Amino acid sequence: MIDVEPLIREKLERLVPGPGVEGLDWSDVERRAGAAHPRRRVAFAAALVAAAVFVTVAVAQSLGGFSGWLTGEPGKPASTAEQQAFQRSIRSWAGFPKGTELRQLTQTTARGSTYTLDGFRGAGALCLRLLAGGGQPVDEIACPPLSQLRASTAPAIVVAADFGIGQGKKPATSMPFPILGFEPAVLVTLGIVADGVHRVEAEYSDGSTVPAVVNGDAFLAVKTNPASGVHLAHVWAIAGGRRIALPFVLQPQPFQWPSQTASAPQLTAHGPSRVQRQLHGGTIGWLAHRQPVGSAAPAGTKALYAREIAPNPSAPERMIVSEHRTARGAFGHLADRRDICASVVGGRYSDGGCWAIDRIFGGTPFSWALRNEGQYAIVAGLASDEVARLRLYLGTGATEPVSLHENGYLLVAPLVDYPLRLVAYDHKGLVIGVITLKRNQPPAGVKPPPAPVANAHWRVVASNNAGKAYVAPSTTGGTCYAVKTSHGGSISCPASLGATHMNLGMSWSPHGPTLADVHGGTRIASVVIRFKNGKSIHVALTEGIGIADVPPADVAQDAFRGARSLTGFDTHGRVVAIVNLLSLTGGAGRIAKLGASSIAIGVSNCGLNAASPSLTGFSVGTKVRYLCHGGILTLIGRVAPGSRFASRTTLLRGPITALDARSITIDDSVTGGARRCSLSAGSPATARYHVGEQVQAFCAKGRLTGINRSTG
Repeated sequence: MIDVEPLIREKLERLVPGPGVEGLDWSDVERRAGAAHPRRRVAFAAALVAAAVFVTVAVAQSLGGFSGWLTGEPGKPASTAEQQAFQRSIRSWAGFPKGTELRQLTQTTARGSTYTLDGFRGAGALCLRLLAGGGQPVDEIACPPLSQLRASTAPAIVVAADFGIGQGKKPATSMPFPILGFEPAVLVTLGIVADGVHRVEAEYSDGSTVPAVVNGDAFLAVKTNPASGVHLAHVWAIAGGRRIALPFVLQPQPFQWPSQTASAPQLTAHGPSRVQRQLHGGTIGWLAHRQPVGSAAPAGTKALYAREIAPNPSAPERMIVSEHRTARGAFGHLADRRDICASVVGGRYSDGGCWAIDRIFGGTPFSWALRNEGQYAIVAGLASDEVARLRLYLGTGATEPVSLHENGYLLVAPLVDYPLRLVAYDHKGLVIGVITLKRNQPPAGVKPPPAPVANAHWRVVASNNAGKAYVAPSTTGGTCYAVKTSHGGSISCPASLGATHMNLGMSWSPHGPTLADVHGGTRIASVVIRFKNGKSIHVALTEGIGIADVPPADVAQDAFRGARSLTGFDTHGRVVAIVNLLSLTGGAGRIAKLGASSIAIGVSNCGLNAASPSLTGFSVGTKVRYLCHGGILTLIGRVAPGSRFASRTTLLRGPITALDARSITIDDSVTGGARRCSLSAGSPATARYHVGEQVQAFCAKGRLTGINRSTG
């Protein structure tokens, strides 16, 4: 749920993209919280893509189940030296049981390196630790919850799939990702097995099969020298005379819908889908009154107020809850806004999020932030005092209680069990909040997004101290762009820009320079970026893209890199376009004046042009929510009656994926996933819109209140 201030911030972030994963900058959350605990990152990288034929067979129980893990004695004890090193490595895990024993599970050798899989149990989870010696150093941990073992009917569980290690061969120039310097040297897949399972095989997309080493109630498969584009296709467990496919997720392939690589059946959401008692806002008493709940935040925490709480006292993770003042000057009239941040530290997981202090519970009585790590979804957040308990409903039909302590919670669930539904209950047992996390699916009837043409040759069109820019044709006849810098890169296949349109992107790293990449239409030959400090840089464009270093003095992180405007020039040096990056305004209020060329809402004035939304049905006195870009009205919608909290209105931006007389569905880039909005008598007319068209819209209480074509 989004209101004016987040709306404007989101718009600015799209114009000048910030760092982070899935729209959230976890490192920034931790930095703002001033977390002093070192984190142990669960780094088996994967995302929401199911990739195995899922066959539910009650084999694990018939084989004796995962008793080795459930009793805490898989494999064999580690050596004294290994045990001591392990204890030192988890010394910062505040709530982890002391004296936890490290167990040796299995080991194999490939490409001159020895891969060792260890394990340990405690705090409601088991953990696998992968170590690699020789030329491929790695030390990573993944921790599935014990509840998964207790509920599983499969003979084995995949804990990490296609985890890339080391540096292999350099990809050909025709690869769709020139920003990737090298293919991984090996792909590692690992997991745990039920008692009695002695054989596991990893099958790959090129038809090859790698037998896993099975020992110590675990399996470990290492594929060496994988060819470009080869990925894990199936993991088979052979037990009781059966060959059974195990479910797992894979890192999504570029420019593909997740289901294009998925072979697992889609599960069904379970649990209550609607609230029984509607709430309007909410509070956390101890936070509002700054009471000393929990313990003092670590030394060095930078915040107006901060405490460290334990969402689950029996788990090692702690949560730093802090209040921050947002940077002044970033949004002019939006200065001095305050946020509440929750940062998970001191254990196996890292997670977090920040929310506007007066809107944290505007949509649901609990806030939430999602991070996908390997095979698991990690959800963390804060719940209002109205929430008595939380319960998680998995796509398998299983349910799990969620520990809620000091208004904080943290849960871990298998991605293969999507969709997940988190439900909040009040003290009378009534449902007061529901969120459903679904695996992204391609909208019906919508064509695949633009992608690089298969085996396209990527040409370098710009190269300087900032990095390199590449271009290649896209499947829709447009152009795909790739930018490579010293600290990473990006790739995109955007829709064709108008002849005088411009877009700006910026990437940065604490270990490297800030890079500006500018895209322009066919009439744009060069662009001048002007900054808030009065300085400017000139960027020449070749085939619609240009890159440049941004001097540190021109970069202000708390003011969205300080960029104020873009001025586009044609080949003759004439100004053909100007984009004011920080000219977005908006809010809620009553229409004070309405004319043919302008509208006044409260004390704000916006011009009207041919691209502005229709104002049919609006009149002086109507209470609305609106956005103006560059002084021109770009979106307007009525405020739903009784909507006291601005966050009850959602901004949607993306392509229309379904449209009929009763509803419109938009593949929303703001909050992620397809969002359906019903059409009522008070909704704006949608006859001039069509499926596939890029739009922005307001949706209040599930009903469409405003719509317009996207402003880019």
